[in-house]
Amino acid sequence: MLFRSIRVSEMSGHRVKPSCPYFGICGSCQWQMLEYGYQLERKAAITRDIFLRLAKLDPGEIPILPSSSQWGYRNKAQYPVQPAPDGLRTGYYQPKSHRIVEIETCPLLESRINDTFKGLRSILTGLGIKGYDERKGSGQLRHLIIRYSRLQDTVSLTLVTRQGQDLTETAQLIGRDLPGVSSLWQNVNPSRGNTIIGSDWRNLGGAEYHQEEIGGLRYQVSPGSFLQTNLVTTESFYRKIVECLDLGPGETAADLYSGVGSIALQLAGRCRLVTGIEEFPLAVEDAKANARLNGITNCRFLCGSTEQKIAALQRADAVVLDPPRQGAAPGVIRAVAGLKPSRIAYLSCNPSTLARDAARLTEEGYALKKLFLGDMFPHTYHIELLAIFLPGGK
Repeated sequence: MLFRSIRVSEMSGHRVKPSCPYFGICGSCQWQMLEYGYQLERKAAITRDIFLRLAKLDPGEIPILPSSSQWGYRNKAQYPVQPAPDGLRTGYYQPKSHRIVEIETCPLLESRINDTFKGLRSILTGLGIKGYDERKGSGQLRHLIIRYSRLQDTVSLTLVTRQGQDLTETAQLIGRDLPGVSSLWQNVNPSRGNTIIGSDWRNLGGAEYHQEEIGGLRYQVSPGSFLQTNLVTTESFYRKIVECLDLGPGETAADLYSGVGSIALQLAGRCRLVTGIEEFPLAVEDAKANARLNGITNCRFLCGSTEQKIAALQRADAVVLDPPRQGAAPGVIRAVAGLKPSRIAYLSCNPSTLARDAARLTEEGYALKKLFLGDMFPHTYHIELLAIFLPGGK
């Protein structure tokens, strides 16, 4: 059931005037009307309630890692594209719909992304490129994806198309008129569903990888690989993981759902061996390349699902889990407990599935010792958490 406010009878003392003219119309953020400190209070309260209800666990005090910047923190944007009289309409979806709100700028995004979006939209409109009609399955352009590199102060750009049409002229105009674009890609997605990305990637010009720096290490990222969108808060989380796991030179660690190796490589300098497990092949190749890029030789990366590849491990002194929103796959929690780690770090973007898995870890003899809330997404209701587990009683 969807609720909406009809009128405000009394203003809360925590209410502020939203900074964005599209607030309440587009669905990109939900909490701009709340002062930032109160946003953090509410996120902590929501987290505590979820853990008490779903896991029957009291997390106690929840330390908060606030975002150092409330605006301009997002390094990636995905814009859906639909047909319009002039060829295309692009922006953000309205809440709970696939109706697009055309926007000029978004205050949550790095400024380079906003500038690129405006210039790109002008180029595409001038070329008469048709937006994708998801009801009819017609049109050309489905999504625009722009990712910013703070390391290089450039952007990588992906045009998601329905078919593999020739974009040579488009690429030439982008290269001429948008000098900040260091990498240009075409992704072909012929499916009729609402999946954003297809499996066919084509480099139209520039670098083959997006590059970034996190915690003093450099990373290369393929266009389809995942990288956190708020790198400052990400670094705060990674420092906390390293601190809480407190690995020693003779110890081993496992990084499950390891992606491009961003956490595994942060741990490598503290222990004897880190094993990463990731099922997306391009991300595994990125992780191996990132180990070489940073001169790290004590990391190995296994390609396959966590529930299958974890059987290759016999023991780990510490385990990190960083699963997608649905949480750890069935059987993974029991397999983690079978490694007999003396500490576990679980990074989650979904408090409900983290609470579920926390309850399962409790059944396996582990206790929740600390729960951190890192504000990855100011002005939204999204919550990112780091849970630390130790064997019960310790």
